[in-house]
Amino acid sequence: IKSINLTVGDIMDYNIGNGYMLGLGFRTNERLSKIFSVGAFGNYWFKAKEFNYGGNLDFNLLTSKDMKLKFHAAHEFERLGNYGFNEENNNILTQSNYKHFYIKATSLNNIVSAEYSTHFNKHLKGFVRFEVADKEVFNNSQIINSSDSQFYRLSTLDLGLRIAFGEKFIKSSQGLSVGGNANPVIWLSYQKNLKGVFGSPYNFDKMEFQFKGKKEFKYLGETSVTAQAGYIHGVAPVTELFNIEGSGADRFDVYSPESFNTMRPDEFFCDRFAALYFSHNFKNLLFDFKKFHPEIIVVTNIAWGDLEMQRLNNAVTQRLGNLETWGLSDLKKGYYESGLIVDNIIRILYMKLGFGTFYRYGPYSYDDTWDNFVFKINMTFGL
Repeated sequence: IKSINLTVGDIMDYNIGNGYMLGLGFRTNERLSKIFSVGAFGNYWFKAKEFNYGGNLDFNLLTSKDMKLKFHAAHEFERLGNYGFNEENNNILTQSNYKHFYIKATSLNNIVSAEYSTHFNKHLKGFVRFEVADKEVFNNSQIINSSDSQFYRLSTLDLGLRIAFGEKFIKSSQGLSVGGNANPVIWLSYQKNLKGVFGSPYNFDKMEFQFKGKKEFKYLGETSVTAQAGYIHGVAPVTELFNIEGSGADRFDVYSPESFNTMRPDEFFCDRFAALYFSHNFKNLLFDFKKFHPEIIVVTNIAWGDLEMQRLNNAVTQRLGNLETWGLSDLKKGYYESGLIVDNIIRILYMKLGFGTFYRYGPYSYDDTWDNFVFKINMTFGL
């Protein structure tokens, strides 16, 4: 709208913990200034009965390197034990975002941050971020049984690196814009929590890794692989642990890639973990009828993680309370699931529908075989 862009991700959202959200967000564009942009958002979560709001100020320091300086302040929800890397894609219709529907336990945060980012070359982009946050566990989840304090002050220095191969850029007066999909993409992050800075009592290190890639094979289809890992050295509050992505809230719901479709939300927390998400789409190579082109997709996901550092350190009883009191459990025996999806059964305009089933097996499977099955709708949009 002239010099204002509305941000689609701030208009409507949903997750099972906080319910439906309605709001409005905007960001100024190059018509107002090519040097800086200002943004703000406000929304209301109906089940949680809480307002979220915030604003940002971004400076374009050097357009040829996409060099930016960003300031951000917000009062907003975050998934409890959140991890992963933000690709700045909040489109509710993007399949990789479906796992956000299954967020159950959250923290309500007051955050102030500053971030500097730049491209070193066409493959490498670096980030330096400093953040001060007051995080309060929002008591909307059955895992919260502790009467201890659920408020945490954290001062964090975050160093990030994005390595993207094959990414193409278009240079313009507005800076760099992506002209092609990178493959593979590797993310690395090192976070240092600074004890004594702005009153933070925590001194721990947190490292994260993510690899995402795909490869097409002639006459065989396309294989997609995502690998994630994380490690925390020191005692961290519950908000900073790794909450393994579970999207098995019901027996029948929506398929979410890069999550565990038979795992309940908030079922496992870890201070170190590794996860692998594998899928292969045979496309229409196995079955191809005149007016019906089903695609067969096979999926296997595995994960391992534990809470050993938190259990061994006596300070846990002072910072978190007893881990069993919080109801936290890890998956040090290994978690396994596999599934089969028949996609492209129904096409409605730009929407493609398929159906699948997943099975949970291994040390964390249920005694009743039927309880290990979940059924999924696979829903994708091509816009």
